[in-house]
Amino acid sequence: MPARKGSSNTEDDIGPRKAIRTPTFWMLWLTFALVASGGFIVIGLVPVYGEQVLNLSPSRAALAISIFSFFNGFGRPLSGLLNDRYGPLMVMDVTYLLQAATLLAFPFLVTSDIPLYLASAIIGWSFAVTLASFPTLTALAFGVRNMGANYGLLFTAFGLASLSPTLASWIMGGSIDYSPAFIGAGILSGAGALVVIAMKRAGILHKR
Repeated sequence: MPARKGSSNTEDDIGPRKAIRTPTFWMLWLTFALVASGGFIVIGLVPVYGEQVLNLSPSRAALAISIFSFFNGFGRPLSGLLNDRYGPLMVMDVTYLLQAATLLAFPFLVTSDIPLYLASAIIGWSFAVTLASFPTLTALAFGVRNMGANYGLLFTAFGLASLSPTLASWIMGGSIDYSPAFIGAGILSGAGALVVIAMKRAGILHKR
């Protein structure tokens, strides 16, 4: 389909049956799946990494999850404000590149509790941006009339991504070397950022 500018006009709204036949839908879906998979893979490993690799106490290692949850929850309103000012694709692009760099560098730079907490904050912020931005992108791409149904279809990517830790555990096979998991998650996040860049260059959304 030709490049489509987001609109709230009902005559421009696209229903779910048509939406899933557009390249825009699948680019959004792929971005959602890639970035969420990267985040899901590592967030469960962060406290374990803190205990087993950094030799932190269980309480200090668990603090990383609290920091993740804080930035994931309270970051969403801030993400919404940034989306309004700069456009969701710009916010997502910067965030996903930051997450990719963080995860790729994680095995080499996270050597104490402070870098661990910073990495957890970045991962939490990335989740906040993702969950705040995709409803907006759905409305921009396909209109608001069928937003619930269209976003529900896009959200299947998030559901699929939630299975990624199980796959990662199977691949690791009980290994205590966490580097492949973090690097793999970084690659997934970077790939998601590249899809966002492709969407920006294609101009498929009104706000970019």
